[in-house]
Amino acid sequence: MKRINSIDIVRGFVMVIMALDHTRDLLHVKALTEDPTNLSSTTPALFFTRWITHFCAPSFVFLAGVSVWLSSFKRSVAAQRKFLIKRGLWLILLELVPARILGVAGLLILIFHGLVSLIPAAPGSFTQRSIALLFTGGFRQVTPHTSLIIGYPLIPWLGIILAGYGAGIIFQKEQPLRRIIFLRIGMAATAIRFFGPRRRTSSSRSCHSLTSRNIRHPCCSA
Repeated sequence: MKRINSIDIVRGFVMVIMALDHTRDLLHVKALTEDPTNLSSTTPALFFTRWITHFCAPSFVFLAGVSVWLSSFKRSVAAQRKFLIKRGLWLILLELVPARILGVAGLLILIFHGLVSLIPAAPGSFTQRSIALLFTGGFRQVTPHTSLIIGYPLIPWLGIILAGYGAGIIFQKEQPLRRIIFLRIGMAATAIRFFGPRRRTSSSRSCHSLTSRNIRHPCCSA
C-alpha cells in the first residue's frame, strides 16, 4: 500500500495547532488562573486558539490506531506480532481480533463511557479513585501536600485508538469515497461534541476545585 498523503497532512496540521496552543499557554499572562474558553473573561483570539486545540490529542491517538492497522501490510504476521509486543502487550489484541470488531468496540467506548458517572461512589473511596483513573480523569488530592492530575484517563483514550484502528479499513477505499466518508464522520462528530448535551462529571468538579484555588491546568479545558 502506497503512502497516504492525507494522514501526513493531518498530522502536520495538528502539530501546528498544538504549537499554537503551547505558545498561547506560555505567553498568556493569566494562563494559570483563567480559562481561555470562559466567555465571561476571554477574548476572541484567546478563545479560538484554545477551542481549536480540542482536535489535537484525539487526532494523534486516532491516527496512531490507523498507523498500526496500515503497518500490518508491510510486515509478515510474525513480524507484526513481534512489533506490537515491543510497543505494548495489550496491543496483541490488535492481532487477535478483527479490525471491524475493535473499531466497533472503540466507538461503543466513546459513546457510552460517560455512563460510568452514574455509578455511586463515595469521595475518596477505591471505586471513585478507580473510576477517575480509568474513565474520568481530573484533579485528585493524594496527600495533604501532593496532588495528581489525570489528564488522559485510560479507557476513553483506548476507545479512540481502537476506533482509529477500525477506521484503517476505510483507507482501503478509493480517495473520492474515502474523502466523503471522513467528511461526514468528522462533521457529525464535531456537531455532537460541541452542540450535543453536556454533563457535569467528577472530572469537571475536580477542575472546579482547581479553579477555586486559582490553579488552571490544560486538561481541565480539553
